[in-house]
Amino acid sequence: MTITLPIFIPIFKALDLDPVWICIMILLCLSIGQLSSPFGLVLFVMETATPPEINMRDIYHAAGPHRCLAGFCLPDSGHLVSWLMEKAPQGRIPASAKLE
Repeated sequence: MTITLPIFIPIFKALDLDPVWICIMILLCLSIGQLSSPFGLVLFVMETATPPEINMRDIYHAAGPHRCLAGFCLPDSGHLVSWLMEKAPQGRIPASAKLE
C-alpha cells in the first residue's frame, strides 16, 4: 500500500473520490484477504499458536464471522470515518492525518 498510494491518490482525487474512504476500503479488503482460505496467512499463524486438538477447519469457521462483519461494514466505513473526522473538535486530529 505504501508503494501504490502515491500513484493512486492523485487518480482518486481526479475522480472526486474521498481518499480516506478508498484507503479504508483497501485496508478492509487486505484484512479479509488475510483471513480467507486457501491463502489466509493469519489462519496459518493461528494454527501454529493453538493447541494440537484445534484443527484448521475450526480456525476457518472461527474466522468466518470476522469476514462477514468486515464485508457488511465495507460499504459504510468510509462515510463513518469522514463523519467522525468532521465531528471531532478542532486540534484533536493532527494535520498529518488529513489527506487533503
